[in-house]
Amino acid sequence: MEPLATRFRKDSAGGRRDKLRGFGGCWYSGTSLRGVVVRGDEVLLISSRKTPGAWILPAGTAERGETLRETALREVREEAGVACVVARDLGAFADDAKLVRTTFYVMRVATSYAEWEDRDRGRLRRWWRARDASPRLKARDREALAAYLACLEDDDDTRRLGET
Repeated sequence: MEPLATRFRKDSAGGRRDKLRGFGGCWYSGTSLRGVVVRGDEVLLISSRKTPGAWILPAGTAERGETLRETALREVREEAGVACVVARDLGAFADDAKLVRTTFYVMRVATSYAEWEDRDRGRLRRWWRARDASPRLKARDREALAAYLACLEDDDDTRRLGET
């Protein structure tokens, strides 16, 4: 993965300077993190607070001093009520329209809590079969789920090759 570089630009008024991050030849104004939380052949989705009836992957942005992994683990704990371990880095996806770069991590549940921060705000969580979850997800999370499913297929192919 290409490291992030930073630069500054002047805003449209020519005064304030906004910090931008470079990735893959484009400049992004923000970085977000999402967790693809898995259990066997299931993936954990949470209800969207902004779009009733929609399901999303837990996500958020870094707090001062946090690494990308720490951010993803904290957001999953706050939004979905599960403490996890990172199993693999799934990669980064860019949203050129919003100038945001999102890094995804595949995580496995270590502990599931009956009470959690966002539950008090009406957030729901639900396990779905990974292969059936895509139509339930908001469009922004479908690419990450497809990448995770491709990893599963690659792992299955590797195991099959090892058996021959």
